[in-house]
Amino acid sequence: MLWSGFMRPNMWLGLLRAYRRQISGNLEGEGRLLGGVFVVGPGDQGIVYEHRNADFSDQANWDEVVDAVQLIQPTIPYGPM
Repeated sequence: MLWSGFMRPNMWLGLLRAYRRQISGNLEGEGRLLGGVFVVGPGDQGIVYEHRNADFSDQANWDEVVDAVQLIQPTIPYGPM
């Protein structure tokens, strides 16, 4: 995965966007780990939304994240608050 990630055009476009916006970074840490976004509901609802980054420049669609958060059903707390 490490070297195949560098071959993806989206990764190079993401680097170009970051460079143009003057976003600084570093080369510290584990460079092979990719991030992701999970929206988890309480109790039995489990994972409502999941996005695993495909490459270093991949991002979750925030409209989908907001929609997923709105799908979470509130739970009734037990006992006095």
